[in-house]
Amino acid sequence: MSVGITGRARLIAQDESYAVYSYGGRNINVTGIEEKDDESSDGKFRIKKSSLEEPEIHRKYSKYHRKTVTKIITHCCDIQKKISDGDIVIEKPCKYECCRYGEENYIAHRLLIHICTEYQRSGKLPERTGFVQ
Repeated sequence: MSVGITGRARLIAQDESYAVYSYGGRNINVTGIEEKDDESSDGKFRIKKSSLEEPEIHRKYSKYHRKTVTKIITHCCDIQKKISDGDIVIEKPCKYECCRYGEENYIAHRLLIHICTEYQRSGKLPERTGFVQ
């Protein structure tokens, strides 16, 4: 069962200090399921690269594989704290942004969690990301 909220983000610019994403989403609770929408990327947020958190890395020697095994353990970032500290700035909310679970910019918040998790897994910012909920 779907909640009816989707979102997607695309990296549009980055330098040594910041990464800028354009994002958009759709909330069928507002638009209705019959209405066709192009999910335009009309929102924008900026992430300070120095605020991105690194994953926890565990290395151990495996007798079974006879080699050192590396395991990357990701953790959930506190997006609300980063927004209040100014490390993440939502410059423009998207057209269908909604409030859910006490989060004012729900679609941006979910996309930021996906971006931070992908950064911890791969070590680089994703070019594109999205979710369906």
